[in-house]
Amino acid sequence: MSAPRDGESLLVLDSGSPIVSVAVGTARGGAIATRSIEIAHSSEAILRLIDDALAAAGIAKTALGGLVGLIGPGSFTGLRVGMATLLGLHQALGIPATGVSTLEVMALAPRRSSGSIMAVVNALRGEWFTQLFGSSRVAEAPSLRRAGEISALEPDSVVGHGLTELARSLPPATEVVEAAKLAPLAFDHLATRAVEWEPSALLEPLYLRPPAAALRGPS
Repeated sequence: MSAPRDGESLLVLDSGSPIVSVAVGTARGGAIATRSIEIAHSSEAILRLIDDALAAAGIAKTALGGLVGLIGPGSFTGLRVGMATLLGLHQALGIPATGVSTLEVMALAPRRSSGSIMAVVNALRGEWFTQLFGSSRVAEAPSLRRAGEISALEPDSVVGHGLTELARSLPPATEVVEAAKLAPLAFDHLATRAVEWEPSALLEPLYLRPPAAALRGPS
């Protein structure tokens, strides 16, 4: 499927972060309307968030030029529900859709430091999903790390949600950035990075490890 035309309205959904967010806008102009909710209340509210954001932007679903999902890492259930919602809209409306990395979007969060940045997502059990970006946004592959491993790399900035505990293990010079809503931030990513508009990206969320039920195995 072809990519949206320049200037067409896009809808972005981040359903895997602690703050679930929806944003409507354009790649060049950024977000013009956003809605958000805590993830604990999001499963049955995603369609309402989408409708509310579209209404605030004054844009009908049928007028959208594309759909973008942040594909993780993040909440297993949140990602499944969100990506299924976007795929349903893609199939019903017949418009382009794709997915982008949550860590890549998170690395765009405003910060003072211009050096290396580590984007992190809490993986629980004392571990973090991480990706280290250089000052030119050249990145390593995403990986699973413990707090001590993150500290040993001495990134100039660490960005993520709920970093109070992690911050205690970081070098004093490391800038700690609490990420807010990521869906609006994704427009910066869409404006500055080449994006392949491929709906199948929504079928492959970036989990980085199996869900807890799979790890336990059969009883």
